[in-house]
Amino acid sequence: MERFNFFKNIENRYKNKISLKKPLILRLDGKGVTKNPNIDLLNEGENSFSYALKRTGKYISEKYRCITYVSNDEINIIFENPIFISKIFKSIDIQKINSLISQEVFFIFNKYFNAKNPIYFDCRCFNIPENKVYSYLKYRYKSSINTSIQYFAKRYIDVEKRHGIKLNEIVYHLENEIPTFKDRTFYQKEGFIYIKGVKKIPSKFLI
Repeated sequence: MERFNFFKNIENRYKNKISLKKPLILRLDGKGVTKNPNIDLLNEGENSFSYALKRTGKYISEKYRCITYVSNDEINIIFENPIFISKIFKSIDIQKINSLISQEVFFIFNKYFNAKNPIYFDCRCFNIPENKVYSYLKYRYKSSINTSIQYFAKRYIDVEKRHGIKLNEIVYHLENEIPTFKDRTFYQKEGFIYIKGVKKIPSKFLI
């Protein structure tokens, strides 16, 4: 028993707990996705990366009655009431919640992606201040727009021409030189928000 308590105490030192009084965020990023030449984030066809990400975001949002924001290579999962998720997993341990959600995302995503090599996700779990869910979504919205522009630019502008150039100058070049830049879908520009499974366009929802 002494030995058991010794190692259990060490294990417990590395456990962090979520707050049940503040919104809980789980942010998952696909590992090595944007640098993978075999993945085209601008393709939304069946079995594509973007197709699988949207299906996964909708599924998680419906199942856990929460908010998800999917864009580029990431999924943000937002639990406005963390008590709900703590009851499902019977825990407030960050490591446990992190591992269970990331495994579920991995399973659902790769079922829809159906590629030779599965995609793994890095997952971070943290609380944000009360009444900051809207602000967090706006923050991820702006980040999504910037990331999507940079991703598109990498496909059409040589790195030497992009180096040291401000984002608005890159946008000006793309709008005037690359016709398909303006033809991007809402999803390709800014991603989608799902609220309990219902899709929202960020630029129309976050006003």
